[in-house]
Amino acid sequence: MSNGNSDSGDDYTALCQVEDVAPGQIVAFRVGNNRIAVANVDGSFHAFDDACTHAACPLSEGTLTANILRCRCHSSQFDVVTGEVIAEPAEDPLIIHKVRVVARTVEIRT
Repeated sequence: MSNGNSDSGDDYTALCQVEDVAPGQIVAFRVGNNRIAVANVDGSFHAFDDACTHAACPLSEGTLTANILRCRCHSSQFDVVTGEVIAEPAEDPLIIHKVRVVARTVEIRT
């Protein structure tokens, strides 16, 4: 269920349970003063800042098709696995957060 990262240590923050983000879904969570979006791509979880790099629109309100996220505001598209911009107007990639799943809990590196 994880994205393949097997880091150990206490520098991870629990976000949710795997059941909270269904395949093909994006859900946002507050971590301190930040909003982090989690996308479930066929059981693999990917986390990134929940603000489009183009106009700061909430990416959790966009649409996810496979690993491609389309922002609802101006149709920028991103690869949620790599953060790469797929379609403009965005020019800057997503800020990606390392994810792991431990005992069905989705955690991000902080």
